[in-house]
Amino acid sequence: MMPNDPELCQCGEPIHKGTCEPIPVSEHTRLSVNMNQETADALRSVMDHYGVSVTEAVRIAVSLADFFRKEMAEGNRIQLVNRRSGSTREFWMP
Repeated sequence: MMPNDPELCQCGEPIHKGTCEPIPVSEHTRLSVNMNQETADALRSVMDHYGVSVTEAVRIAVSLADFFRKEMAEGNRIQLVNRRSGSTREFWMP
């Protein structure tokens, strides 16, 4: 968590007004992951693009997946618009 980031509650969202308990700063989950070469290459690409560690690259990926999941669960559509042609594609994930 960065110094200016909101404190998170145990549900993963910013602290709600008195209804959630903060995640203790010392609480961490260790993770070991097996992945195919394509996924490893994609992770390395994220690391190189943002100049971050493997841990931070995984945080980015999980945060994006969670954001998209929540938006789609609310019925929102996520679209990609090609700046040159103006064509639109819809993002979808299970």
